[in-house]
Amino acid sequence: MQSFIDNMINPNVWNKLYKRVLWENIRFPVGHVYEDIETMYQIFDLCKLTVVIDESLYFHRKRQGSITDTSSAINISDGIRATELLVSYIENNTPELFTDEQLMHSRQSLLNTMISFFVFYSIKGDDLKTFRD
Repeated sequence: MQSFIDNMINPNVWNKLYKRVLWENIRFPVGHVYEDIETMYQIFDLCKLTVVIDESLYFHRKRQGSITDTSSAINISDGIRATELLVSYIENNTPELFTDEQLMHSRQSLLNTMISFFVFYSIKGDDLKTFRD
């Protein structure tokens, strides 16, 4: 969990192998992007052992126009939502794994993300109603 929170382990779902039992009670959120963030911390919390290898075994192609390459108020709102759920999960389920400083850092990261997205969309002149709902 600490490596995941410290961004030492990529939060993407596609670059890992899993035991099927880990997914028995965890599902991707329907209708939201950033579903990797919202599910991976739950998976890592269930793991007794993780192994990292330093070898590229997968080629990931990014294409323009994909959901992950598109910024929109809804995508950003979902990103903020996923990050809020992560911070809440840490504070409520695994606080003993983190120092007070690490917990404060996770809260500050969430706030920084929210401010950055708000400023970005304010400059673009987009409707910020999505953030207020």
